[in-house]
Amino acid sequence: MGIVHIIMTVIALVGAVIFNFFMVAIYVFWSILNLIISIVLQQQMVGELLDWVEKQTDDASWSASNQDELESSFNTYMIMNYVITAILTLLWVYPSVFLSVEIKKGIMTKETYPREEMSCCCVSKRG
Repeated sequence: MGIVHIIMTVIALVGAVIFNFFMVAIYVFWSILNLIISIVLQQQMVGELLDWVEKQTDDASWSASNQDELESSFNTYMIMNYVITAILTLLWVYPSVFLSVEIKKGIMTKETYPREEMSCCCVSKRG
């Protein structure tokens, strides 16, 4: 999935440079889809890991409460991981969403870019 993500990022960058709505919007779609796929795959991995631990610890020294505690710890950690990953993904996608909207509405085009550039706080006024 890493290669696909790199390709989608390059497509989004090219789309932003040439003001192409679909190239930027498909990156937004991909980022959200990638988040969902990652969460599903990680959850499957945790389930398989917990099943493996349960099979490996059939001896008397490992009780059901230990298994429940381990599962609870994993689930708590993974939920925190999912929330942080979702927040970071949304913060990363936020500019692309609004760029897509502005391109679609015709606010951001090659012709209007100099005007829109002046609304940025980090651009000095041209004389």
